[in-house]
Amino acid sequence: MVFTPIGTVGIGSLGFVRIGSSLNTQTRRPANGKAYLQANLESTLMFGFASGQAFDLLSVDLAEYSITERWPATISFIGYHSDGSVVATDLTTDGIIDGGGPGVDFQTFHFDSRFTDLTRVEIPASSWSLDNIAVAIPEPGISILLVQCGLWYWLRSARRKAA
Repeated sequence: MVFTPIGTVGIGSLGFVRIGSSLNTQTRRPANGKAYLQANLESTLMFGFASGQAFDLLSVDLAEYSITERWPATISFIGYHSDGSVVATDLTTDGIIDGGGPGVDFQTFHFDSRFTDLTRVEIPASSWSLDNIAVAIPEPGISILLVQCGLWYWLRSARRKAA
């Protein structure tokens, strides 16, 4: 899977930043005990397989940007289907963030069945923290081929027994 920033990127651009677990002790940022991705206002994040293979988006962990922004964050997800159609949803965090304190900063959000057979997903710019994107890869067409071969073999065996 490839993650690509769209828009302004780099130091000073306020784009995407990887927050390492050693920085999670800072009380200004959300904490989950491990590294995660944080975005500011200038870039959109796009992800998908470089090969264009379809996938299902299952869930993601989200948190607010920092404790200086103590209000719920709304993060948009736009999914692009292999047939060219588009699906979108907005996920809103609870607005509770305590940085290195005892509270749970990240929330897990699950996507509905509209987020299947996607070729890419875009998360437009806003202030958010993101971790643990879960995807599923649909079974390849080989299972259909196996069923067809099994059916052919069964029909062939039935004809031999009848003859």
